[in-house]
Amino acid sequence: VVERNELAHNNYAGYDQEWEAGGGKFAYTTDLTLERNWAHDNAGAGLWTDIDNRGSQIIENLVTDNTQSGIWHEISHDATIVGNTAARNGRGDLRLTS
Repeated sequence: VVERNELAHNNYAGYDQEWEAGGGKFAYTTDLTLERNWAHDNAGAGLWTDIDNRGSQIIENLVTDNTQSGIWHEISHDATIVGNTAARNGRGDLRLTS
């Protein structure tokens, strides 16, 4: 559970934003919950589930002003993504890729 955190201004070192950068990136999890976080102004995605996440819940987060996607669910399985507010993210507010 990652709840009620501010994830901001990450990737000041300039890592590849399409590979390993952003507010928070999660891989190989089961029943991950991302709830009521504020992910903003990151050089990369705001909240990113990548590679074999199962049963993720991404609920009521505020995700704004990230250079890539606000919420990115990639190469993973079932997820519940509800009640989030996302705006002004560089690659769109919600991105789903397999």
